[in-house]
Order: sequence, then structure tokens, then C-alpha cells
Amino acid sequence: MKNQKLLTALVIVTLLFSISTTVLSLLILKRNYLRDELMQAIGVMMLDSRLDDEKIQPATEVQPIAEAQISEEQASEQTASPAPKKQEAKAQEPKAKETQTQVDTLSAVEEKPVVAENVFVDLGLPSGTLWKSSNEEGLIDYNTAKKKYKRELPSVKQWKELKKYCEWQWADNGYRVTGPNGTVIFFPAAGYRNYSGKIGQVGKFGNYWSSTPKDAEEAWRFGFEPDKFSIAPNSRAYGRSVRLVKKQSHVPDITDIQ
Repeated sequence: MKNQKLLTALVIVTLLFSISTTVLSLLILKRNYLRDELMQAIGVMMLDSRLDDEKIQPATEVQPIAEAQISEEQASEQTASPAPKKQEAKAQEPKAKETQTQVDTLSAVEEKPVVAENVFVDLGLPSGTLWKSSNEEGLIDYNTAKKKYKRELPSVKQWKELKKYCEWQWADNGYRVTGPNGTVIFFPAAGYRNYSGKIGQVGKFGNYWSSTPKDAEEAWRFGFEPDKFSIAPNSRAYGRSVRLVKKQSHVPDITDIQ
């Protein structure tokens, strides 16, 4: 009987201890839960406060600084920009003038078309000489040209007349020659052929035979470069361009060409 009472008391004590332990655990869990809730609430409040500060700051501090920087940059650009633009404009002025001059020159040239090839044309020369509109084919030595073309080979006086009374304008590797009546023919800078048969100065130097001999070894030729003309004797063996002429019978010979 006594043992039964002790067992009952032990069971009661164990239950009480278990109940108290459970209650204590629940209280601790509740406290931790309340503490976490409190910390989260505090964190949210701090975050809201920081966001509010960031919203207010750009409107009161950052924006005026940015505007001030932009204003200073604009002022700096406005102050610095006129000088380079003026220098650029001055640098472009010669180019613009050069371009306009080229355009005017080309326009003037285009207004006077070259006549068709292989025809004799009247340039309005005092002697009435008709000049062929194109060269004979190839570079020919003097003796061959004289024998083949005879009186159609222009004399030194006819070359001088052409140079004196016509307007000569360098274009397209040769000269556009405009006669007193406005007719235009073209003389290409076909170069020359030397003793060995080598051809040189094509596009830079024009060499044309005249019919006028100097002696048994040389004859007179008419020559030109982009900025220079010449009439000089050369070896008959050289190959040169040939441009033919025809003389109108009713016009007297020219006598005033020196």
C-alpha cells in the first residue's frame, strides 16, 4: 500500500514537471516570436525613413547641382565654340573659291563642244585656214609626214596664226582651242617617239610637225605643255603628232604672223 502511494506521487510529480516544462517552452517561443516581429517592424520603419530621405534629397540638393553643372557646360561651349567655327570657315573659304573657279571653268568649257572628228573646220582665222578636228593616227617622223601629206601639213606661219588668234585652254591632257568664231577643236598631248622607238611624255607634252624644214637634218615643230608653248627645230627622225590643214583658195596668204 505504501509503495502504491509512492508510485502515484512520483507520477504526479513527473506530470507536473512535464506540464511546467511545456508551459515554459511555449513562453520562450512566444517571446522569440514577439522579438522577431518587433525587429521586423523596426527594420521596415528604418527602410521607409531612408527611402523618404532619398526622395527628398534629389529635389533639394542634387537637382540644383546638376542644373548648375549643365549651365556652366553650356556657357563654356557657347564661349569656346565661335573661335573654331570662324577658323573652320576661314579654312574653307579658299577651298570654296577654288571649287567655284573649277566649276566656272568647266561650265565655260562645256558651253563650247568640240566638233566631230576627221572633218576640216573653219575657226574664223584671218587666213581662212581650215584645221582638221583630229590628229592623224600615230606618231610620225618628218620625212614620212612631208611625203604623205604634202601641202596639208601646216607651216610654221599657220601654227603661229593658230596660237595668236585662238583661245587655248588646258583640259583632259591636251588643249581645247577656240577660234575667233567660237568653234572648238582639241589638240591632245600625245607625247613623242625618240630614235629607239620609245614613247614619252604622253598626256604632258604635245609635239606637232610643221611643213617648214630647217635643214637636211631638222625641221620645225610646234610644242606645248600645260603652261608653255614653243616652236623649235628637232631631228626629222623623231616621231611627232600630225594635224592637217586646208587653205581656202579665195583668202590671201597671211603675212603679219611673226
